[in-house]
Amino acid sequence: MLIEDVDLDIKNACITTLIEPTTYPVTIQEIKDFGSIDGNDLDSFLEGILIGVVESIEQYLGRSLISRTLKLTFDNWPTKEIEFPKSPLLSIVSVNTVDEEGIETVYDSDNYYVVSENIPGKLVIKKNASLPVNNDRELAGFNIVYVAGYGNASKVPKTIKIAIMQWVVMIYENKSMSDDEVIKNEPPPSVKEILYPYRIRRI
Repeated sequence: MLIEDVDLDIKNACITTLIEPTTYPVTIQEIKDFGSIDGNDLDSFLEGILIGVVESIEQYLGRSLISRTLKLTFDNWPTKEIEFPKSPLLSIVSVNTVDEEGIETVYDSDNYYVVSENIPGKLVIKKNASLPVNNDRELAGFNIVYVAGYGNASKVPKTIKIAIMQWVVMIYENKSMSDDEVIKNEPPPSVKEILYPYRIRRI
């Protein structure tokens, strides 16, 4: 289970991945076709590179590619609108308050609506509804469980797939980075140029 701090206008917000994707945006065969790589001997090596490249590109873009279930946790409910990291937002599973014993109470979904067309996606409290309130716990008293990503691999934009395959092949040809090293690095300039239209930038 991965827990990350997130850059939001919400105090002490962090995000936890509850359900990881089980597939990748591109297959090993697609990478081999793209890079004219023959044989199967290095499939495991390519997969290791792919894992690191996908994670690094998702961090760079601020997006989820293949769908996963996430939990956004924070101390205080800030405003009528909450933007979600790791867009696209597909759906909200639940909005919860948490007491000091860790018992969750679900906030009624009739009190809000979801704007999934926006990037980033939003939860909006309805005009006549009150904000969620938690007087039982000061820290990590609210969480929102949601699903983010494009869906399956067929829904991921082709341009992003090309960027992934290009970077994987570059590393394969140079054999200069491990998958752990890739995760710690931003994409190279040629890959950034491909990805630029999809990068979410906070103003």
